[in-house]
Amino acid sequence: MTEMKPRTTAVVIYQGDDLAMLEELDEQVTKAQRDLKSVEADKTPRLMHERNTTADLREALESAQSERDEFAAEAAKRGVRVILRSIARKWRGLTKDHPPRTDDDGETVPADRQLGVNIETFSEALVPMSILSGIEGDHQEFVDSLTDFDFERLFVEATLLNRAGSRADPTQRLASASRQTSAAS
Repeated sequence: MTEMKPRTTAVVIYQGDDLAMLEELDEQVTKAQRDLKSVEADKTPRLMHERNTTADLREALESAQSERDEFAAEAAKRGVRVILRSIARKWRGLTKDHPPRTDDDGETVPADRQLGVNIETFSEALVPMSILSGIEGDHQEFVDSLTDFDFERLFVEATLLNRAGSRADPTQRLASASRQTSAAS
């Protein structure tokens, strides 16, 4: 029997204050991008003696991006790299085992509507089942030690692994290319 290799993705669970620092550095990059766009959009001519603020802002943006990238690389080394895998056809059974909740009016609870499952119980089952490697010991114990933010990151990535498969299939024709052959058509 041919063994299929599951699709995988890696998620870094940052340690300590690394995530907060990354957010701060991302904000600095975003601010530098906004400042540069603002100056580039301003078409007011500058005088000969005025400094080239565009060049200065480009340099500031490159510096902010470099600082962010360097820190992200260091933080990733300190973090826990969790490898998630697609659960393939087990997805179907898992969705059946966790039907969406309904409210008093018989309507599907809004949080459950998009995936069509009870998000609370489904996520608790999917995440440990999706962990392939990267942690030592019991997967459930690891999952229980996560913050809500990190758990949600793992849940979203595990969901994408199982739901977004068709777009990467190079044999699937995603759109037809219709061409206009004449001015009349």
